[in-house]
Amino acid sequence: MRKTKIIATLGPASWSQQVISRLVKEGVNGFRINLSHAKTSEMDFKVLS
Repeated sequence: MRKTKIIATLGPASWSQQVISRLVKEGVNGFRINLSHAKTSEMDFKVLS
């Protein structure tokens, strides 16, 4: 039987450590970053930290 994977989108409203931790606790397997509302240079720092 296949296990369904859950992918969540991170953006300005969901970028805090608290939100990400909660999503992982609730079963999210992977993340994608929505760059529609932010510049790539702004996200570089957040991804690395």
